[in-house]
Amino acid sequence: MSQAQVGGGMGGGMGGGMGNTPGTAYGGATDPSMIQLTDGFRIIPTISAAQRYDSNVFLQPKTAGLDRSDYVSTLAPQIRGLFAGSGMKLNATVGVTAEYFVKNTDFNYVGANAGLALNLGPMLDRLWQGMVVTITDSFQYTPQPPSFLVGDQPNNTSASGTPSQVNNTSNLLMNGMQVGRVSSTSNNFGGSLIAPLSQSLSLSGGYSRGFIRFGTSDVQQVGLLLNTSYQTFNVGILTKLTPQDSVTLSYIDSSYKYADAAGGSFTTRGGTVGWMHLFSPTVTMSSTAGVQIFDGGTVGSSSTSTTTTSTGVSQGTTSSSSLVPTGSLALTWRDKTTSLSVAYGLSLLPSYQFDAQPLLSNTISFSVMQVTPVPQLVGLLSVNYSRGDEFGSTSQNSISFSSYGATGGALYKFTPKTFLNCNYQYSKYDSQFGTQGFSFARQLVSLSLTQAFY
Repeated sequence: MSQAQVGGGMGGGMGGGMGNTPGTAYGGATDPSMIQLTDGFRIIPTISAAQRYDSNVFLQPKTAGLDRSDYVSTLAPQIRGLFAGSGMKLNATVGVTAEYFVKNTDFNYVGANAGLALNLGPMLDRLWQGMVVTITDSFQYTPQPPSFLVGDQPNNTSASGTPSQVNNTSNLLMNGMQVGRVSSTSNNFGGSLIAPLSQSLSLSGGYSRGFIRFGTSDVQQVGLLLNTSYQTFNVGILTKLTPQDSVTLSYIDSSYKYADAAGGSFTTRGGTVGWMHLFSPTVTMSSTAGVQIFDGGTVGSSSTSTTTTSTGVSQGTTSSSSLVPTGSLALTWRDKTTSLSVAYGLSLLPSYQFDAQPLLSNTISFSVMQVTPVPQLVGLLSVNYSRGDEFGSTSQNSISFSSYGATGGALYKFTPKTFLNCNYQYSKYDSQFGTQGFSFARQLVSLSLTQAFY
């Protein structure tokens, strides 16, 4: 019926020319359903059961009389669909997460998630030799929106081996900013294109669109939560200078929009230069640098003409334009026993709490998987740090945040289909809106067992 290869070194088939389903931790290597399918169609059900200690289920600061800790049981079934044929390759998942809280039973919930990665290169190659088109999409409903994608590693090359956007976390809203416990729905769609014009020159392009919407909150929120959407596209040329070096010149245009009571929007447009260098078959460096023009029109505290809303937020309209730096740098190392990435990104992103304003965000991430002398045992580590400051504001009610988190643990593979994962996670979040400060920390200790069926 089909041919499949399981694992291979780092375990779980990291890619196989497919790219990874958005949001999959450590490139999918912790999921036993991430196999490499060489031909045919395969449906792979999985079931994951976990138990964790959570020091702060409220995602709130210390409060007198409030016991923030709890023990949480999780059951997460998932179905992965894989297809590899002469025309396309598909990797798609749909899953449900159900959690039971021992102390705070009102927090019990059922969430949903879905994602896909579609590679149309094999089909389009017949019409235009060397053309590669990839499409990704991810959806999530959860009452505890994450700020980072734990263990997420940047995918710095397209399926054809050419450089793509660096620091691609597949979700522009996962920038390290964390709100309190509240139900949220998010979706992120993206596509990219590589079309060779000659042996050394190619046309490149990409498009992404996403949103985050907040629903009911289990606890009182500090400041207004803002439903936010964005879309961005880029187009450029890519030239291969040497077998080890490629350079990309791109034009990028982005727009961000706030809904509901916040209202307002802002746009950015500009150019970037990207450079990708292969130090060796296992070590790759990718970078981008550029300048964008920020166009106001957003509602917020940095405006010159202000009003006061019913929430007490100072607002107004600005139409000024400013230059904004943007850039990224990523270094990856991948061999049979080690998968390591270090990435930095500088970009202008929307704030989705307190006030409708743009934030200049600096994000640093580090992620590593290491096979131990016991081949079935893999060590996992990831570290994230982010700092965001309201761009262009001279108001006393400016917004800023900083956050960092670290996850360490071990994955033991009883079989290629059965994974046991034990890890510890620490995170700390600080945000500021004028004279208002909001800070909390969280610790998680978890043990999970995942079984795939194929």
